[in-house]
Amino acid sequence: MSYEQAMKHSKNHRKDRFYQQCSGYAGDGEPQYAPITEEQEERNSYSSMCKLLMSVTVFPLYIAQDKWGFWGVVPHNHIGGTLIESSQELIDFAREYAGVDLANAPWKEKSSF
Repeated sequence: MSYEQAMKHSKNHRKDRFYQQCSGYAGDGEPQYAPITEEQEERNSYSSMCKLLMSVTVFPLYIAQDKWGFWGVVPHNHIGGTLIESSQELIDFAREYAGVDLANAPWKEKSSF
């Protein structure tokens, strides 16, 4: 094979890599999970925030919410992470964003909040 033929051959492979689908059928663009209702998302948000309030003891930390409404601790370079620097800041965040009512908190018997 000549040099020119080899270069054309390699360029074709490069083009194939970027423009052709090599892995087979990947679906028709529909989500592969069932969408949840707004009420379920609110329940997920509330319950996961309560678990965070009961279990987190080390600060600072970053938290974020996923597409199903669950709150969780994420790395510092997470694109949607929110910096929480103290337990009071976490409580305020839970009240404002997750709707946690501190008067009826399920963790009140277990901690000093």
